[in-house]
Amino acid sequence: MSKKSVGTAYFLWALGGLGVLGFHRFYLGKVGTAFLWMLTGGLAGIGAIVDAFLIPKMVRDFNNPQPGININIENKPNNINTNVNKDTGEDQS
Repeated sequence: MSKKSVGTAYFLWALGGLGVLGFHRFYLGKVGTAFLWMLTGGLAGIGAIVDAFLIPKMVRDFNNPQPGININIENKPNNINTNVNKDTGEDQS
């Protein structure tokens, strides 16, 4: 993964109609919202203008990803067979 530049992101923002086409979002790996920007004109231009202020943070976030949190809501590993008879150890599936 190569580091991204704020200058390049702003260049793509300007090239894409001041953010309306979402080129800067493709560059920063935000493909889903980039397509949304393309289909909606940058959310009617409002999202494109907001992005002008958010680009430095988006570049920082891309260049310094935070580790995600993986929470197992069942509180047990996925590889445990819960259909085993406790007395015999046989699979009850």
